[in-house]
Amino acid sequence: MKFIKTIGVDAGFPYETRERVEGVVYNAEGKIALIKVGKYHYHVLPGGMIESHETPYEAIIREVREETGVQIKDIVELGVIIEYMNERKLKRVTYCFSSSVDQLLGPPTFTQEEIDEEYELQWVYPDKALQMIENDLANYPKIMQLTKKESPVPHRELEIMRAIFNF
Repeated sequence: MKFIKTIGVDAGFPYETRERVEGVVYNAEGKIALIKVGKYHYHVLPGGMIESHETPYEAIIREVREETGVQIKDIVELGVIIEYMNERKLKRVTYCFSSSVDQLLGPPTFTQEEIDEEYELQWVYPDKALQMIENDLANYPKIMQLTKKESPVPHRELEIMRAIFNF
């Protein structure tokens, strides 16, 4: 998988490395899945942690099914984003994909943590999604105050959008 971008700086810590997936999912109307995290006032693309028994490909299928309620097809690898969160001594490796909806399986099945953070699935046109994510980035200091932790979420979402849409 090709390299997209590094977010943050490798400070030479013994980092804990976590691998995750994230993806742009198109529906038949040309809209993409975007999840509003209501409690913290930002948006994410469908995705999450890779489980120990999974490949990134298997993980994106599972995560999209859980967070959108759809089965996906036409899965394409976009690349990898590496994030360094020095306050937390965490290195996150995100494998990025694009795909399209194959069929609706049911409603999203958010985890309790996602329910507590007020996750809400939205389908929006890519240009609108970009505006929403750019607004999240402009509000990044407020997001960090609300979450009380270092998080490059808006930066990562913007890089994924740029990788696929050439914004």
